[in-house]
Amino acid sequence: MNRLVAALASALAVGLSSPWVFACPCQGSSGPAGAVTSTADRFGVSLTETGRNTEGAWGPSGRYARLAPGERYWSLDVTGVVGYRPIPVVEIEAETAFGHQSASSPDFASAHTGVGDSIFRFRWDALDEPMPYVRSVLPWPAVSLVASIRAPTASLGRDSSGVFSGTSGSVGSAASSEGLGAWETSLALGLTRSISPKFLVSLAGEAAYRFPDSSLGLPRHLAPRLFVQAGGRYAPTPDIGVGVLTDLTGEGDVSYDNGPPLRATSERLWAVGLYGYFRVRDTGFRCGTMFRFEPPLDDISRNATRATSLSVSLGYALQ
Repeated sequence: MNRLVAALASALAVGLSSPWVFACPCQGSSGPAGAVTSTADRFGVSLTETGRNTEGAWGPSGRYARLAPGERYWSLDVTGVVGYRPIPVVEIEAETAFGHQSASSPDFASAHTGVGDSIFRFRWDALDEPMPYVRSVLPWPAVSLVASIRAPTASLGRDSSGVFSGTSGSVGSAASSEGLGAWETSLALGLTRSISPKFLVSLAGEAAYRFPDSSLGLPRHLAPRLFVQAGGRYAPTPDIGVGVLTDLTGEGDVSYDNGPPLRATSERLWAVGLYGYFRVRDTGFRCGTMFRFEPPLDDISRNATRATSLSVSLGYALQ
């Protein structure tokens, strides 16, 4: 499943306040630096449902075009995540998904239901920010490192022939049933910093390498992928918070038949999200919701579909 949903967002992952930095019940779309548990938890699980409605697409030149009259593309995904911490600063995590997508126009109609790709993560919370009462010359942020492996377990690989399917199937992916079709390894860095007892800012980045594959019936090699996300969160109480985030994802040109990369096949997508979360005090229950959209502006995104999505998540953690 696409992590950009498939993406509630990494900022939601910073949502359960300071010992819960990056802990979030909605990892299905939380971005690469999110966690399903906090350093105070031992075990956690989350379930996220995301509905998306595709409204248009950007072409190779970066020009945006709406769907033609009568065309409709939508998807519904359910993502499950399990996390375990053998020690407080290390989380081992597994993610899988199930999705349904539908496409229709005056001339055709199609639908597909299937499982998504599987993602396995190893997270190390390497450094915490200074305590509020500690005077520090350098106000360093909390630092987390995340190594991931994505396995192509989806029942349907992405097809590069459709104008609204994207070039390689990671940027602007429409449904969890549309897998990447290739093995992917990635390394992410997450930074969070409290600027007051109620305000927190975050920055995350990820770099991913895709191995050659033949999921489309011919040799293919997807280009590396880069992801950057920034966000801010306001928490009036330790149990409730709201926030905003923005992220940019890009990947290079794809190559086929062991040939050189094809020009104008690179992808790029800019997105904005708004989220809120709630934690039931003295229990392990957590919930959150996120509204995510891609602004329909020319020249920023390219070779990607534009969709508006709404995610709802429930989570539970044991200490």
